[in-house]
Amino acid sequence: MKNNFFFTSMLMFSCLACFAQTTFTNIQSESLPLPNGDTPYNIDSGLIDNNTSIDIVFGTYDGGSVFWMKNDGLGNFTLQTEISTTLTTVADVTIADVDGDGDNDVLASSYSADKLVWFTNDGNGNFSSEIIISNIIDGAGEIKVGDINNDTILDVAIVAFDANSTVWFPGNGDGTFGAINTIDNTLASPSAFDIKDFDGDTDLDVVIVTLVAGSSQTEVFYNQYIESGTMTVSFIKDTNTISSGKEQLFDVAFEDLDNDNDLDVITADIFGNLEWYKKETNGTYTETTFTSSISNFASLDFKDLDNDGLKDVIAGSGLAIGNQLVWFKNNDLGNYAAEAVIDNIQAQVFSLTVNDFNNDNDIDIASVSYLDDKINIFDNESITLNTSNTEITNTSIFPNPVSNNLFFKLPIDRNYNIELLDVLGRKISNNTISKNTSLNLSSLKQGIYFIRFKKPNKIIKFLKK
Repeated sequence: MKNNFFFTSMLMFSCLACFAQTTFTNIQSESLPLPNGDTPYNIDSGLIDNNTSIDIVFGTYDGGSVFWMKNDGLGNFTLQTEISTTLTTVADVTIADVDGDGDNDVLASSYSADKLVWFTNDGNGNFSSEIIISNIIDGAGEIKVGDINNDTILDVAIVAFDANSTVWFPGNGDGTFGAINTIDNTLASPSAFDIKDFDGDTDLDVVIVTLVAGSSQTEVFYNQYIESGTMTVSFIKDTNTISSGKEQLFDVAFEDLDNDNDLDVITADIFGNLEWYKKETNGTYTETTFTSSISNFASLDFKDLDNDGLKDVIAGSGLAIGNQLVWFKNNDLGNYAAEAVIDNIQAQVFSLTVNDFNNDNDIDIASVSYLDDKINIFDNESITLNTSNTEITNTSIFPNPVSNNLFFKLPIDRNYNIELLDVLGRKISNNTISKNTSLNLSSLKQGIYFIRFKKPNKIIKFLKK
């Protein structure tokens, strides 16, 4: 859920960085009710009750339940009635509008029950019983959503750890899905994956990591939808392996780590390192290792924590002791500062999610503490003392909610580069606006959207009615 912003002037970056300070405070540590709240394993964030404040969904592995936490708009969360208590060993949860009705639903996987299911949301945080997409996914694990077959409808992909395969289901747009399709069935014990357009041909590719002690690997599979010329999806493995011989890879993502407008790959090894890989012009990959106090990486994300226009790396530990959550400041062009510790009191951060939970225009963090049976919320206390603060404060949009044309209140008479994002943070369009322009949104479906200004770095939520 993810967009990159770049500075063309290193001088401008240096001036902004010297006035910025980013620290985090644990403002809430929510103890979960047992037995269903036992060992939270995965977490996601998004709008659940459509009140414009980002809520949280998580699943428990031993408890086998899916919960959601309601945000009061200030970053204070209240645990709600379970979405489900019938799943066993919840391996993943994901927020998405599965049935295309304008509000977010919840998908979940059950490792021991081999199931991929979803729960329909009435828009107010009331959920249906589970709706089965498949119950034959042997060792169901991580879930991703995206338009894999280029029909503008969300599809669902999932790893089947025990079946040594990664598969996907084409969505019909109404909460029903077509037959199972294979992305790969050659890699043993796939543990995590990501889907994005890695080769720039407008279809979604896949990167997969495996969890095989001492011989884990990272591989990319290219979607042949465009290349085939037949408007059908098939996948072919990159002739170059990204990495092999790793300990036990636990997380992976496509991200632009060096800000060159091309995606790279970053991996987390639960008994090894946090590493990123740049694809060179000859097709091989160059590995860079982050130096860290954590030696058991279990989770990662890539977001702009310090509001300097560059995305930073956030990582969590799978070990029960030591530093649990750290971040690496992006200094541009693939260079990262030494780690800064966010937290050292949790126990096994197997999953984290980042979002602006308290509506103060900076990115906060929520994480699971697996061994402690807790959800932790960390407030970003970013302090930026620069002349753009006036511009940030005085930049706004109207009307909100909007039916057709969205107008802008802009403090300076110049062009502004903006991005229109959906509720999951996916980019819909790039636009350039000024005092005398408006944005026609009549074709958008009803729901929550975001306008992100590149400079000043500001995000504004709005409701399309």
